[in-house]
Amino acid sequence: MLRNICKTGFVFLLATALVITFGFTAAAEEFPEDAIEFTVPWSPGGGSDTLMRIVANHMEDKLDTNIVIHNRPGASGTVGLAEHYDEPNDGYYIGQVHDGLIVSHYAGVTDLNYDDFEMVAGITNSPQYLAAAEHTPYDTFPEFVEYAQENPGEITAGVTMQGIPQAWMVMLEEALDTDFNYVGYEGTGERVEALAGGHVDIVPVDYASGYEYVEGGYFDFIAQGAEERQDELPDLKTFQEHGYDVTWGIVRALVAPSGTSQEKIEVYESALASLAEREDFQQAIDDAGAQVMYLDSAELEEYYSSLDELVREMDF
Repeated sequence: MLRNICKTGFVFLLATALVITFGFTAAAEEFPEDAIEFTVPWSPGGGSDTLMRIVANHMEDKLDTNIVIHNRPGASGTVGLAEHYDEPNDGYYIGQVHDGLIVSHYAGVTDLNYDDFEMVAGITNSPQYLAAAEHTPYDTFPEFVEYAQENPGEITAGVTMQGIPQAWMVMLEEALDTDFNYVGYEGTGERVEALAGGHVDIVPVDYASGYEYVEGGYFDFIAQGAEERQDELPDLKTFQEHGYDVTWGIVRALVAPSGTSQEKIEVYESALASLAEREDFQQAIDDAGAQVMYLDSAELEEYYSSLDELVREMDF
């Protein structure tokens, strides 16, 4: 009798374990079943918005579901991320971050930092350029350096205040041993329009956001912030080639609210890793002035951890 009870109990436990195991497997296989809500904490038309719409469009096909983008700009991208932080962690909510979140954290703009979210994956890298308005008295980077050093405080830089663009400009002014005046704008789109309108003298900008204005004669790229010259402007020197140890670039990544299950994170990781290998996706990102740079969740965590150590030593 006892033997039969034990046997029956074992069968029940085994059946329960199988149900749980296959239940989780089925749930993972079926995810996502509903539309995904995607927070982009920047204004429409800027670099983040443009690139994330490309990512979303391609990821919709891969995941066979709709992805709804919500632009939530403000306070160097931290308004939208604060809203995303409070969203459900059921896997149907993702958000976009970049290096600027860490800068904003240490500048006192937000209490949030990268480790308040679940890392999903890094997907693009955007080399940056220094652009100078048509009205300025310098046409080349050496002329800019000479003017900046002879006239500290007279050059006005358009940046996202207490965000990564200001951090880039701080790096440059420290390298040049000079000072810039700063005017704040929300996102790349507003910065570029301000430069084109002659409201500021210089801005950091990616190629895709600036090249039409360059062709229109509103401003010029005068130096590259990447470590190596980019294909778009093979004759334009980098800061390092000019003798200054300064590099500018921005990694855009996807995150999810804290507590989002690893199984659902892996669904996104797999989709993005697959996209990163596709030529049509690579071409679309390249046409937008960026590069595909896939980092899985662990690699992304390591990247932001290293950046965190660097930024916390900076003085804003």
